[in-house]
Amino acid sequence: YSGMGSVYIYTDIDPNNSANLIGFYSGTSATWPGSFATTINREHVWPNSRGGSAVENDPHMTRPTLKSENSARGNSFFNVAPTSWDPGTYNLKYRGIAARIIMYCAVKAHEAGLKLVDLTNDSTGNNSMGKLSDLLQWNLDYPIDATEIQRNEALVAHWGHCRNPFIDDRNYGCKIWGSTNATTKSICGMA
Repeated sequence: YSGMGSVYIYTDIDPNNSANLIGFYSGTSATWPGSFATTINREHVWPNSRGGSAVENDPHMTRPTLKSENSARGNSFFNVAPTSWDPGTYNLKYRGIAARIIMYCAVKAHEAGLKLVDLTNDSTGNNSMGKLSDLLQWNLDYPIDATEIQRNEALVAHWGHCRNPFIDDRNYGCKIWGSTNATTKSICGMA
């Protein structure tokens, strides 16, 4: 976890300015001085208070983010409801990106108790994230982005890390969670 900065220079570097990283949520390019003491910190896409510490060391889950954007999210579920937070607040493509990260975490740390629920909020002690139906919809509505592919490849090439299979094939989301309820069945074309 403390060494994420050495990963980010391969996975999140600004292709137009190698002194900068691209911040998660907005896609804003920001100076990377080599530490998290200034404008960039680490966003836990699956918050630690909701069990994210089970995957805290995984660079697929922990992303460089502008401090101001990170603090705006807190530990909210992803959704557009008032009790949740929309990862597309700054840039809509992050809806799909965040959905694929959350799905990856639910599979990667299933044995640690991480799970997806179709709610807009839940007790932090339940180690859950949602809203599942919105995550499935966003996964389908927002195509896999070139930055996701680049991160997946960099993590394998430079670090020997596993891939996020939801980036390789976004249909896995519906294959795993599509039959959860009537809403997810409708989203995934199973109704």
